[in-house]
Amino acid sequence: MNTSSLNFSSIATLMTANREAQSTIAYDRNQPMTWESFQHNVASLRATLEALDAQRIALCFGNSYLFALSFFACCHAGKSIVLPGNYQPEALKELDEHFDLVLHDTEVMIPTGLSALHVNTSFDSLICEWQALPLANINVTLFTSGSSGKPKAIRKTLKQLDVEVAILDGLWGDKLEGSHIESTVSHQHIYGLLFRVLWPLCSGRPFAAHNLEFPEQIVHFASTETTLISSPALLKRLTEEHQPSALRCVFSSGGPLPNDAANHSQQLFGDYPLEVFGSTETGGIAYRQQLSATQPWTL
Repeated sequence: MNTSSLNFSSIATLMTANREAQSTIAYDRNQPMTWESFQHNVASLRATLEALDAQRIALCFGNSYLFALSFFACCHAGKSIVLPGNYQPEALKELDEHFDLVLHDTEVMIPTGLSALHVNTSFDSLICEWQALPLANINVTLFTSGSSGKPKAIRKTLKQLDVEVAILDGLWGDKLEGSHIESTVSHQHIYGLLFRVLWPLCSGRPFAAHNLEFPEQIVHFASTETTLISSPALLKRLTEEHQPSALRCVFSSGGPLPNDAANHSQQLFGDYPLEVFGSTETGGIAYRQQLSATQPWTL
């Protein structure tokens, strides 16, 4: 499949991508995380995980950079990944049959009784040697929202996620070229996993380590070099913001975006949000921009 980004890499070969050592992978406001650091962080955690018997690893992070390095460390250690949609203590206890070990950061409270490992950005000085990942053999388990009952486990392969990331870059890579990624959505769900972590990593676009939580933050950090990954829940709350500030692009998924919210976003940010329709089970299946209230979807 042709993709537009010159820096685009498959998930399978991301760790061997030809990137500048000091290029920025992610940032925590003014603190950049570099490609070189990312490789060493992943290699160090991979070595730790390879020494453990635990096979099904749950990732529970508030910090998306720590999440990303843990995700790829698990992949290269041959582990299966489990992404609880909710990492509140009681929710984790209910899902403990699905995992053997939890990787987490200081932003997530792990309940007593669960086997857990705290992850940070310190690393051992290891030689970073990488093999291409066998994408079809590595599983990622996500969970439905649970809004209509107990969350249901949905198993994906890295191959499925890799195909979807390549499609996203083929559709919109040119539009996003040179931008960085801000987000209001969690990386624990498939939309955030793809749009705010895996796609940026594979295409070489820096992403924010922490989410924007409030409408005024979005307006404050808006620029023509910023791509926003958001949701109807947040975009509907922008009604009190009236100071236009252009964004490169806005994505919205996770539910229907009201037409008045789409129109207000266009007035604020200079373009209509790109809405993505899909589910945990299917991934993204269609998209549109609401140029009219009856705008059809494109497969």
